[in-house]
Amino acid sequence: MPIILFALLFFVLLALAGVILLSLALRYRAGTARRQARHWVAKLNVWMTSLSVVFFLSFTFLLSFWVGSAFRYALIGMGIGGILGLLGLALTRWENRPEALFYTPSRWLAFLIVFAIAARVVYGWWHATHSGSTACRRPWSANSGRQERRRGSSLLTRQRSPGKALRAANRRAGSPCRATSRRCS
Repeated sequence: MPIILFALLFFVLLALAGVILLSLALRYRAGTARRQARHWVAKLNVWMTSLSVVFFLSFTFLLSFWVGSAFRYALIGMGIGGILGLLGLALTRWENRPEALFYTPSRWLAFLIVFAIAARVVYGWWHATHSGSTACRRPWSANSGRQERRRGSSLLTRQRSPGKALRAANRRAGSPCRATSRRCS
Protein backbone atom coordinates (compact mmCIF):
# COMPACT_ATOMS: atom_id res chain seq x y z
CA MET A 1 0.00 0.00 0.00
CA PRO A 2 2.74 2.57 0.82
CA ILE A 3 4.37 1.89 -2.55
CA ILE A 4 1.15 2.87 -4.30
CA LEU A 5 0.93 6.07 -2.28
CA PHE A 6 4.55 6.97 -3.04
CA ALA A 7 4.00 6.23 -6.75
CA LEU A 8 0.86 8.37 -6.72
CA LEU A 9 2.69 11.21 -4.96
CA PHE A 10 5.55 10.94 -7.45
CA PHE A 11 3.21 11.15 -10.44
CA VAL A 12 1.30 14.06 -8.93
CA LEU A 13 4.59 15.95 -8.42
CA LEU A 14 5.68 15.02 -11.94
CA ALA A 15 2.38 16.30 -13.36
CA LEU A 16 2.74 19.51 -11.34
CA ALA A 17 6.24 20.05 -12.73
CA GLY A 18 4.91 19.42 -16.24
CA VAL A 19 2.10 21.94 -15.79
CA ILE A 20 4.57 24.53 -14.49
CA LEU A 21 6.91 23.98 -17.46
CA LEU A 22 3.97 24.14 -19.88
CA SER A 23 2.73 27.39 -18.32
CA LEU A 24 6.23 28.91 -18.65
CA ALA A 25 6.41 27.89 -22.31
CA LEU A 26 2.95 29.32 -22.99
CA ARG A 27 3.87 32.54 -21.15
CA TYR A 28 6.93 32.91 -23.37
CA ARG A 29 4.87 32.20 -26.49
CA ALA A 30 2.21 34.75 -25.52
CA GLY A 31 4.89 37.29 -24.60
CA THR A 32 6.44 37.19 -28.07
CA ALA A 33 3.26 37.13 -30.19
CA ARG A 34 2.58 39.85 -32.79
CA ARG A 35 -0.23 42.15 -31.66
CA GLN A 36 -2.16 45.13 -32.92
CA ALA A 37 -1.43 48.36 -31.06
CA ARG A 38 -4.60 50.09 -29.88
CA HIS A 39 -4.59 53.73 -28.82
CA TRP A 40 -7.23 53.41 -26.11
CA VAL A 41 -5.45 50.43 -24.52
CA ALA A 42 -2.19 52.37 -24.32
CA LYS A 43 -3.96 55.39 -22.80
CA LEU A 44 -5.82 53.22 -20.26
CA ASN A 45 -2.55 51.47 -19.39
CA VAL A 46 -0.81 54.77 -18.67
CA TRP A 47 -3.64 56.01 -16.43
CA MET A 48 -4.02 52.76 -14.51
CA THR A 49 -0.25 52.42 -14.04
CA SER A 50 -0.06 55.99 -12.75
CA LEU A 51 -2.87 55.34 -10.28
CA SER A 52 -1.19 52.12 -9.17
CA VAL A 53 2.13 53.91 -8.66
CA VAL A 54 0.48 56.56 -6.49
CA PHE A 55 -1.20 53.94 -4.26
CA PHE A 56 1.93 51.77 -4.12
CA LEU A 57 4.20 54.65 -3.11
CA SER A 58 1.64 55.95 -0.61
CA PHE A 59 1.37 52.60 1.16
CA THR A 60 5.12 51.95 1.12
CA PHE A 61 5.64 55.44 2.57
CA LEU A 62 3.27 54.56 5.41
CA LEU A 63 4.99 51.20 5.83
CA SER A 64 8.37 52.92 6.04
CA PHE A 65 7.45 54.14 9.54
CA TRP A 66 7.74 50.50 10.69
CA VAL A 67 10.11 49.09 8.08
CA GLY A 68 12.65 51.83 7.50
CA SER A 69 13.93 50.77 4.09
CA ALA A 70 10.57 49.91 2.46
CA PHE A 71 10.11 53.21 0.62
CA ARG A 72 13.72 53.26 -0.60
CA TYR A 73 13.48 49.71 -1.95
CA ALA A 74 10.13 50.49 -3.57
CA LEU A 75 11.70 53.43 -5.41
CA ILE A 76 14.68 51.30 -6.46
CA GLY A 77 12.35 48.56 -7.73
CA MET A 78 10.23 51.06 -9.64
CA GLY A 79 13.36 52.59 -11.17
CA ILE A 80 14.59 49.18 -12.34
CA GLY A 81 11.11 48.40 -13.65
CA GLY A 82 11.01 51.70 -15.54
CA ILE A 83 14.39 50.99 -17.10
CA LEU A 84 13.22 47.50 -18.14
CA GLY A 85 10.05 49.04 -19.59
CA LEU A 86 12.00 51.55 -21.65
CA LEU A 87 14.37 48.79 -22.77
CA GLY A 88 11.37 46.69 -23.80
CA LEU A 89 9.92 49.63 -25.71
CA ALA A 90 13.23 50.18 -27.51
CA LEU A 91 13.64 46.47 -28.37
CA THR A 92 10.07 46.07 -29.65
CA ARG A 93 9.68 45.69 -33.41
CA TRP A 94 7.05 48.08 -34.75
CA GLU A 95 5.22 47.56 -38.08
CA ASN A 96 3.18 50.39 -39.54
CA ARG A 97 0.73 48.74 -41.96
CA PRO A 98 -2.09 50.46 -43.85
CA GLU A 99 -4.72 48.64 -41.78
CA ALA A 100 -3.14 49.26 -38.33
CA LEU A 101 0.02 49.55 -36.25
CA PHE A 102 1.43 46.20 -35.08
CA TYR A 103 4.19 45.36 -32.61
CA THR A 104 6.20 42.28 -31.71
CA PRO A 105 7.92 42.26 -28.30
CA SER A 106 11.57 41.25 -27.99
CA ARG A 107 12.11 37.52 -27.61
CA TRP A 108 15.21 38.02 -25.47
CA LEU A 109 13.44 40.30 -23.01
CA ALA A 110 10.45 37.94 -22.80
CA PHE A 111 12.83 35.04 -22.15
CA LEU A 112 14.65 37.06 -19.49
CA ILE A 113 11.40 37.85 -17.67
CA VAL A 114 10.14 34.25 -17.83
CA PHE A 115 13.55 33.01 -16.64
CA ALA A 116 13.51 35.49 -13.73
CA ILE A 117 10.06 34.30 -12.67
CA ALA A 118 11.13 30.65 -12.87
CA ALA A 119 14.33 31.39 -10.92
CA ARG A 120 12.31 33.15 -8.21
CA VAL A 121 9.97 30.16 -7.87
CA VAL A 122 12.92 27.75 -7.63
CA TYR A 123 14.68 29.98 -5.10
CA GLY A 124 11.51 30.21 -3.00
CA TRP A 125 11.21 26.43 -2.98
CA TRP A 126 14.88 26.02 -2.10
CA HIS A 127 14.67 28.62 0.66
CA ALA A 128 11.59 26.95 2.15
CA THR A 129 13.26 23.54 2.24
CA HIS A 130 16.74 24.64 3.39
CA SER A 131 16.45 26.72 6.51
CA GLY A 132 19.07 28.66 8.45
CA SER A 133 22.56 27.80 9.51
CA THR A 134 23.73 24.40 10.71
CA ALA A 135 23.62 25.52 14.36
CA CYS A 136 19.88 26.09 14.31
CA ARG A 137 18.66 23.87 11.47
CA ARG A 138 15.04 22.84 11.72
CA PRO A 139 12.86 21.03 9.21
CA TRP A 140 11.04 23.31 6.79
CA SER A 141 7.68 22.25 8.18
CA ALA A 142 8.61 23.64 11.61
CA ASN A 143 9.08 27.14 10.25
CA SER A 144 5.36 27.78 10.06
CA GLY A 145 4.23 25.80 13.09
CA ARG A 146 2.60 26.67 16.34
CA GLN A 147 5.87 27.63 17.99
CA GLU A 148 6.49 30.37 15.40
CA ARG A 149 2.98 31.77 15.86
CA ARG A 150 3.53 31.83 19.61
CA ARG A 151 6.75 33.80 19.14
CA GLY A 152 5.06 36.25 16.79
CA SER A 153 2.15 36.86 19.14
CA SER A 154 4.52 37.46 22.03
CA LEU A 155 6.37 40.02 19.90
CA LEU A 156 3.13 41.83 19.21
CA THR A 157 1.91 41.87 22.79
CA ARG A 158 5.13 42.92 24.53
CA GLN A 159 5.95 46.59 24.96
CA ARG A 160 9.70 46.02 24.89
CA SER A 161 12.16 46.38 22.04
CA PRO A 162 11.77 43.70 19.34
CA GLY A 163 15.22 42.23 20.06
CA LYS A 164 14.49 41.73 23.76
CA ALA A 165 11.05 40.32 23.04
CA LEU A 166 12.47 37.87 20.48
CA ARG A 167 15.15 36.67 22.90
CA ALA A 168 12.53 36.24 25.62
CA ALA A 169 10.25 34.30 23.27
CA ASN A 170 13.15 32.07 22.24
CA ARG A 171 13.98 31.36 25.89
CA ARG A 172 10.36 30.42 26.65
CA ALA A 173 10.05 28.23 23.56
CA GLY A 174 13.39 26.47 24.06
CA SER A 175 14.92 27.54 20.76
CA PRO A 176 17.93 25.53 19.50
CA CYS A 177 19.68 28.86 18.83
CA ARG A 178 19.49 29.98 22.43
CA ALA A 179 23.15 29.38 23.18
CA THR A 180 24.48 30.96 20.01
CA SER A 181 24.35 34.52 18.77
CA ARG A 182 22.92 33.42 15.41
CA ARG A 183 19.22 33.52 14.80
CA CYS A 184 17.04 30.89 13.14
CA SER A 185 15.53 31.89 9.84
